[in-house]
Amino acid sequence: MKIDRLARVLFYALLAAAPLGTRYIGYMGNIGGVDIEPGTVSMFGTQIAAILLVILALLSVASQGGVSPGWKKDPFPLAALLIVASAYLSAALSVRFTSGLVEASWVALGAAVFCAVRMLKPSTTIAAMALVAGAIVQALLGAVQFVTQEAAANKWLGMAVHLPSDVGASVVGTAGGRWLRAYGTLSHPNDLGMYLAIAAVLALAFAAGQERWMRRLGMAAAIVCAFGLVLTFSRSAAIGFTAGLVTLAIPALICTGKWRPRLSPSLIAAAVGLVALIAASLALYEPVVSRVTADGRLERISIEERGSQIEDARSLLMRSPLLGVGPGMMPYAMHRVDPGRDPWDYQYVHNTPLLVAVETGLLGFMAW
Repeated sequence: MKIDRLARVLFYALLAAAPLGTRYIGYMGNIGGVDIEPGTVSMFGTQIAAILLVILALLSVASQGGVSPGWKKDPFPLAALLIVASAYLSAALSVRFTSGLVEASWVALGAAVFCAVRMLKPSTTIAAMALVAGAIVQALLGAVQFVTQEAAANKWLGMAVHLPSDVGASVVGTAGGRWLRAYGTLSHPNDLGMYLAIAAVLALAFAAGQERWMRRLGMAAAIVCAFGLVLTFSRSAAIGFTAGLVTLAIPALICTGKWRPRLSPSLIAAAVGLVALIAASLALYEPVVSRVTADGRLERISIEERGSQIEDARSLLMRSPLLGVGPGMMPYAMHRVDPGRDPWDYQYVHNTPLLVAVETGLLGFMAW
């Protein structure tokens, strides 16, 4: 039981520390003599913690006489195993075997963590609290970055420097100049936006609870996360957060016999989240409008890049439909097809289902 508790505590800590980029880099990926992130072989601190989590989960299960009988009927571990098999098979045939093999190993680790969590059955409430706590730190750090218009470098947190004047930095262009988007400790504002959107919805779920202290903390946390979300200027994350608000509000809007919606904590929580999102957007009216309307040179370039990435993905999928180009190998596969671009122009497609299909083939996609 001590091992079981230790494994659960480690899982909660891993959720809170998930955005940290602390890592040891073995060697950088390289295209045309330029160091790039794709193909980089490294070990993150969170990956070490994840490996330890899997080991503790296995020890815990072994000490309790093995997995429960219902585990054999669970389809999810089988699907995870098929994804791992597809990743390794794709890596074996990829353009960079070593890098592809390392990426496939991280896919395997992700599947192992997934299975470990299903075996441990940690508290959903504590897990959500841990994730929200980590997100509050990220939201506050993002606010500092936006106010100072500088994401400072930190080797121990795995943070690179980002300035609005840097070519390639994630910015919003307006008539007043370039606005640096919040990164937190993550590698891109969209990643931070996704993380904060999930945390904000979880916080609002606490705000819809019965305990007064939990409602107050949940609303406060949701407001902080929602403001941080706006500072990332991530359109997809904002849409996801809005979908979460709708999901919270629908049960509360079920009408009574007199067609009057019930004013429940869920509805109040959703309203608080919506007000926080609108208030932060109004405070940053000019850059928010620029992102929403996609008006401006930088926004047009961003949309064109997304379109070209989808076309690249379609081209590679047509070439390797069954097994894909290898996990993490889309930029290198595209470089082989079209070697005339600048090294930094070879990007992953910004669409998770399509990226899974391109890199692990239709076999990996169906398992996913």
